[in-house]
Amino acid sequence: MKHFYRDVPRLGNVAVSRHAQSQMEMAGISQGQFDQALLQPTRPDLAEGNDIIWRERDGLRIVILTNPIPNSGARLVKTVYRVKPVILGGSVERKWLCPTEAVPRPTPLSAVPLCA
Repeated sequence: MKHFYRDVPRLGNVAVSRHAQSQMEMAGISQGQFDQALLQPTRPDLAEGNDIIWRERDGLRIVILTNPIPNSGARLVKTVYRVKPVILGGSVERKWLCPTEAVPRPTPLSAVPLCA
């Protein structure tokens, strides 16, 4: 798995974290799919705060730190996951999909201990 990219359009040098590499393996994301999403995104980059960018292509979202600490002179791909379009009230929204994380369920009231 490739872990460093030079001269990525609009980003410069980009390193890929071990976490992102393992997420790609677990989700079955190929090197080619990742390369296309990173190097040729189909949607404009979306800034989240001052130092986080989302980049997407073909249902794949890449989360990039623009100023990682410690700063090695490269942007850092923090994680990668699949998204799918969801239609809510006539507008299309992207929803996060990650088979490795379970949705927490509320605790039933019968399981909550009573105060003495």
